[in-house]
Order: sequence, then C-alpha cells, then structure tokens
Amino acid sequence: MPADSKKIIGSLDLSQFNVIDCDSYGIPFDVMQRLFQNKSLCDNTVIIYTAITNRLSGLNAGCLKMFGIRKIYKKCPSLIAANALDMFYGMLYNYAVKEVTFYETHGSFVKHYGYFRYKK
Repeated sequence: MPADSKKIIGSLDLSQFNVIDCDSYGIPFDVMQRLFQNKSLCDNTVIIYTAITNRLSGLNAGCLKMFGIRKIYKKCPSLIAANALDMFYGMLYNYAVKEVTFYETHGSFVKHYGYFRYKK
C-alpha cells in the first residue's frame, strides 16, 4: 500500500515498534519532526535514518520554520542548503538527541547513514 509517511506518521501507534527506519530521498526533516511529536514513540526506540544532500538540494518547510530562515533561503537557497546536514543535526539536538552514530559517503551528494536511540 503506497503512502506518504509525512501524512500518516502522526496517526500511527508507534508503541508496537522498537526500530524505525526514516529513509527518504533527501533529509528526513519533516518525517523526524512528526515522529518526535507522536506521543506513542517509546523510550529506547532505535531510529535509523538516511540523510542525502548537496548544495542544490532543497530544504523543507519544517526546517525553514524551525530555524527562522525562510526569508534568507528565498534569496540564496544554495548557500543555505549547503548547511542542511548541520540543520538536521540541530533539529535532532532540539529534540534532545545528544548522540548519533553515522557513516558518511561523498560523491555528487553527501550521504549520512545513521542511527540513535530515542530518549524521552
């Protein structure tokens, strides 16, 4: 069944899962935000993610809003997009994620394959 995870993650009962994989094309900023806002997300759930970006990648609305950069992003999107991974990890930090483990690859895109344990 095809579905948009951003639209359904808030309504899922996540208490049934101890591992969640957030793998989207790009940086899973919106998915992670909705995941953290889901009250059924349990302590010690392992969250796996893939974050892919380059200077030409776009940033989603959740990121622009969280960091208050909507106006400047409209003026120079590639300059701001160059910091997408830093903003992704800043968002995780804002949700009390203090330790992540990731593997990084470089090419035309920078890719981070990582995980962390969610703590309430």
